[in-house]
Amino acid sequence: MFKVPIFTEAVTSRVSRPKPNSLMRLWLVCQVLLLLSFSPFSQAVEFYAFVDKWGSIGSGEGQFNSPTGIAIDASGNVYVVDNSNNRIQKFDTEGNYQHQWGSQGSGNGQFYYPTGIAIDASDNVYVADNGNNRIQKFDTEGNYQHQWGSYGTGNGQFSSPWAVAVDAIGSVVYVTDINNIRIQQFDATGNYQMQWGSLGNGDGQFGNTQFVGPAGIAVDASGNVYAGDSGNHRIQKFGTNGLLLAKWGLLGTGDGRFYNPTGVRVDSNSNVYVVDTANHRIQKFDANGQLLTKWGSFGGGDGEFFNPYAVAVDASGSVYVADTSNHRIQKFAPTTMPSPPNPSQCATFNLFPTPALFLPCLSVGGTYQVGMNLVSNSPLRFEVDMSTWLPRNDLTPTAQCAVFPDGTASTPDHLRINCLQIGEQAHWVDLALTSVMPTIQFDVVGFGP
Repeated sequence: MFKVPIFTEAVTSRVSRPKPNSLMRLWLVCQVLLLLSFSPFSQAVEFYAFVDKWGSIGSGEGQFNSPTGIAIDASGNVYVVDNSNNRIQKFDTEGNYQHQWGSQGSGNGQFYYPTGIAIDASDNVYVADNGNNRIQKFDTEGNYQHQWGSYGTGNGQFSSPWAVAVDAIGSVVYVTDINNIRIQQFDATGNYQMQWGSLGNGDGQFGNTQFVGPAGIAVDASGNVYAGDSGNHRIQKFGTNGLLLAKWGLLGTGDGRFYNPTGVRVDSNSNVYVVDTANHRIQKFDANGQLLTKWGSFGGGDGEFFNPYAVAVDASGSVYVADTSNHRIQKFAPTTMPSPPNPSQCATFNLFPTPALFLPCLSVGGTYQVGMNLVSNSPLRFEVDMSTWLPRNDLTPTAQCAVFPDGTASTPDHLRINCLQIGEQAHWVDLALTSVMPTIQFDVVGFGP
């Protein structure tokens, strides 16, 4: 979905019809700026399309109460940590329920508010049994195999272990020990090997007084370790020896910034997926922290999130997100926005009766950046003419930039974006077609100077 600034003064209270001279000046300016400021992306851009979802709040099969962890085995089956139901649920790749295990308690195979999960190359399943301060190991059917850990600060002890990760060959297990503000490393049977971390915001340190230790953790094919440093709003990357290799992120809502990041996963190409929990989105980076793409916003609709906590990626590149406070799993698939056509071949500008920019050759999945300088107190109307677009009823006007389907009978397939800007400052609107029939939708994905 989209988010635009909210202003206190309505556009209509400030708009008057410009005089003919003003319109002519505006027309001349826009004729030039149309070619300069209409800036489609020069190459295809990856984004993630919503595919499926399953789950609702409850304790029945396929229901969840705060899912906090997710992992995928070699066959593509999906395992979900159902935190407040104290169980693990197993699904196929389409979300069909298969199996579950666990109940509240401290016995073998029981849990007390489990949080994280990981699966190794041999399909052994490791669960961070948070409230019992231990790691439990199972096969893919939930048969108990082994456990280690107890409450404490010593080597191999835990105080709220949150997440668990396993290296590519299944020989090294990493655990984020939140309240002890450290990462601990073990072999596959739970023998302690090493640890690193302390409270602070320096290299290799984690957390603050509100959210202490590291949350999410992941390992790439080379054995590098990525930790979600939630309290410091950043990702830290370490070598197998625990020495810092890279870090990125600051508190904020912009690209590459975070607000309490938690879950982390790395795909086979060493791309890093970060659950930006309090920003209700997923951000994808390369191994060095360069942003590749992002998606999500606050809400309960398809592709929206409410405090997500975990992410997983299957062999085909599909991404599964534990949408924790919406008590569901969402699945996304990578796709590519096609390179747009030459704007001079499809964009036209009309002066009367209202200044309007027409882009009749937009393609599904394309994102187009439109810039205009206004030299009078008149609005510009941006119209997208697309015969297969279905009007949306959830695009509500704001004081500064009104977004709504054109309701006239003659143009039911238009989306109009009315923006007012006085003076020489250019504003732009990103227009993105994000799906195809029969569920085609047109979203505004950016707005700014």
